[in-house]
Amino acid sequence: IERAHQVGAVVVVDGTQSVPHMAVNVSSMDADFFAFSAHKMLGPMG
Repeated sequence: IERAHQVGAVVVVDGTQSVPHMAVNVSSMDADFFAFSAHKMLGPMG
C-alpha cells in the first residue's frame, strides 16, 4: 500500500473473505477503500 501511494495510486482492498472470520482494522491498513460483501455476514445477497 505504501509503495502504491508513493506513485499516486489509489488502493482498494477486497476484504470479502476476511471480514466474517477475523477482526479487521481498516485504519491501520492505510487503504483508500475497503470493500466486502454483506452476504458473507448473513446479509441479503445482491
